[in-house]
Amino acid sequence: MGSRGFQRIKDTIGKNEGLILSTDTLNLEQLTISGRDFIIYNEIEEGYSIVKAINVLFDENENYMEQMYPLYQRGMVKDTFNDDEMEQMEYLWHEEIYELFNDVCPGGHYFGSTDGDGACIGFFEYNED
Repeated sequence: MGSRGFQRIKDTIGKNEGLILSTDTLNLEQLTISGRDFIIYNEIEEGYSIVKAINVLFDENENYMEQMYPLYQRGMVKDTFNDDEMEQMEYLWHEEIYELFNDVCPGGHYFGSTDGDGACIGFFEYNED
């Protein structure tokens, strides 16, 4: 069944026929932070170990959240993470977060991109076409 947050967001997705997490970006750093914030905001306890791993990754990158992230959002900073950190971030986003968010989906829904817009990421109903 999952935590209260897990069940609450599952109900919200079903009631609203989906939910958008992120639009207009495929930037891995921004997506990872969006996923982390979604887990925290919705109190999805099953994802707290993911949150911890993301926080460690970003905290080890010298004040990224305070100094670099606002600049990165405006496209003013590039190559903030080394190759090993990017590989870890890719794993957290593509494996851990995707798996958790697909587990959160009610029947008939998936977590991913919409057809036709790869940068629109969220919880969507399966299209039977």
